[in-house]
Amino acid sequence: MASVTLSDIPPGLVHFDSMPAYPIEVYQGKTLLPVKDGTVKLPEGKHTLSLKNSKVFFAASVTVEITGGKTSAAKVNWPGLGSLTVQAEPSRCKIYVDGEFLDYPPINEHPIVAGSHKIKAILDSDPSQVQEKDITIEAGSPSCRHSRSILEIRDPWRRRGS
Repeated sequence: MASVTLSDIPPGLVHFDSMPAYPIEVYQGKTLLPVKDGTVKLPEGKHTLSLKNSKVFFAASVTVEITGGKTSAAKVNWPGLGSLTVQAEPSRCKIYVDGEFLDYPPINEHPIVAGSHKIKAILDSDPSQVQEKDITIEAGSPSCRHSRSILEIRDPWRRRGS
């Protein structure tokens, strides 16, 4: 009887046909994958990849089919960048974007991907005091007036006469 030797299936590649102006991390599950020149090496098969940049609040996923030894193309519609400015009185509140902590105000022209976002302000001295607002960020140069969203949080927490 003849013996048969099976060779390993070589990994394949997925190449993103374009990359955004901001850096992207690519995950498969919780594993961060190395990206070189917009290309990721993967074993043969179907994969769902998570694409992230937490600094600009970008998150998306893409499913790719990999064939060993070949390069597959992945097209992603990368959103452009706009900016977010948050002014708050009192300024002792935590600002969250899409559930992720951003900073304490004032926040001036923080880069953020275009699209819909939920902004939340939580007062430090009384975490039960919360304000939320849905906003839409437009892509454009941060120096352009139309490209930024300015959220002013007024003082519903301050007692009158104090």
